[in-house]
Amino acid sequence: MSGTGKQAGFSLLEMLVVLAIVSVASMAAAQLFAPRPEAAMVRAARDTLAADLRRQRLAALSTGRMHGITLYEEGNGYRLLPQGSGIRLPEAMRLSSQGNPGVMFNPDGSSSGGHLRLRVGGVALSLTVEPLLGRITQAERS
Repeated sequence: MSGTGKQAGFSLLEMLVVLAIVSVASMAAAQLFAPRPEAAMVRAARDTLAADLRRQRLAALSTGRMHGITLYEEGNGYRLLPQGSGIRLPEAMRLSSQGNPGVMFNPDGSSSGGHLRLRVGGVALSLTVEPLLGRITQAERS
């Protein structure tokens, strides 16, 4: 048997380089798919706001009086009407509205309508209240 003495395969150095590349790539991928705390915080605030809006609509239907919410000028919370109790948002979060500074529900279930947007960092989620039916829909944008 005549041979050169070399065997086919990979050297230890080549395997270490490939392992390092795979490690860096997997760490980068993990960062992309990891849940962001801002997103969870905004989603929880949106769900609370949607629940408060639904509660106000039901109160208007059951009492025969207008109920709703009005936003604080600073954008850091909202007030339930006519009760007057206020809800504060977490420190860095902002709530804004297109058009009306809040949403009012009539005794027949209809509303003034509105588009509310919660934002913190690069995460923004929104709620839309339809004027005719008072239906509340949630949209998600980052």
